Amino acid sequence: MRIVDLASRFASRHPLWRVAAFLLLFAALQALYLGPAGRAPEVVLIEALTVPSAAALLGWVAPELGAQALGPALVAPGGGLNVYRGCEGSELLLLWMAAMLVAPIRSVWRAPLLVAGLPLLFLLNQARIVGLFFLHRRQPEWFAPAHDVLLPLLLVLATGALFAFVCRRFAS
Repeated sequence: MRIVDLASRFASRHPLWRVAAFLLLFAALQALYLGPAGRAPEVVLIEALTVPSAAALLGWVAPELGAQALGPALVAPGGGLNVYRGCEGSELLLLWMAAMLVAPIRSVWRAPLLVAGLPLLFLLNQARIVGLFFLHRRQPEWFAPAHDVLLPLLLVLATGALFAFVCRRFAS
């Protein structure tokens, strides 16, 4: 009997095991991301991936704005947006990774579904950043509530819905 099968049997009898394992994995992944490498993973994710792709998305949606990536900032005439740690969606991606590692799904699907979910969640976060960009420019009084509460909540709910779909569709 394989270790994965033993863990699955144990988890099916002790559902709190999955919750504890998820929390420990999420904390460990977060510590690795924020840990000894300093800002290197953050800089790569923000300045090489998140901001340039948000600028490209803005160029596609509203080319007349002339939005450009400049380090960790989306800049455009009339106002821009800075992308800081946490705004790049790392917590959402780490949440997905931890959830998929303990999900009650068949082992053969675990890695492919984990990998498939990452770009989807990244795109959802990109939509959030673009939405915040427009909100900051057009309705600045709504920026803080949308940035701090509403949009993060929607992203976590979307991640939970995706997790629920995966667990139903690919159950072990």
